[in-house]
Amino acid sequence: MTRNPISSVANPCCNRALFGVVPALVKAMRRRDFIKVIGGSTAAWPLAARAQQPAGKIHRIGLLTRKTDASVANQINAFRHGLRDLGWVEGTSISIEYRDAEGQLDRLRALAAELVALNMDVIVTVDTPPTQAAKQD
Repeated sequence: MTRNPISSVANPCCNRALFGVVPALVKAMRRRDFIKVIGGSTAAWPLAARAQQPAGKIHRIGLLTRKTDASVANQINAFRHGLRDLGWVEGTSISIEYRDAEGQLDRLRALAAELVALNMDVIVTVDTPPTQAAKQD
């Protein structure tokens, strides 16, 4: 006795079973489609809201570094490219104020205080000493 690899629902010779199954499948598919639409729109809603920036508002970012050498310059460029990939364009939707201590760690607190006084929306640091200086102000 050979076994039929086609299920009774998909087998065209067993239409009597198919008539009872089709309404349930259609109803289940409608419910799944509804859940997909609701789930997808719920997941996409924060992304759409985040992408809608107030017209004309330029967000200000303060960037504080200890010393800008080749590796720090690469990190800053990667940061700027990442912002651009997310739709934040320097000069259009964001403004970045750069402050570099030029290797003089004692200048970091004053530079961090300067960025705080400029009322930046966010201060970004590249290394631990600038982070500590920014946390103190």
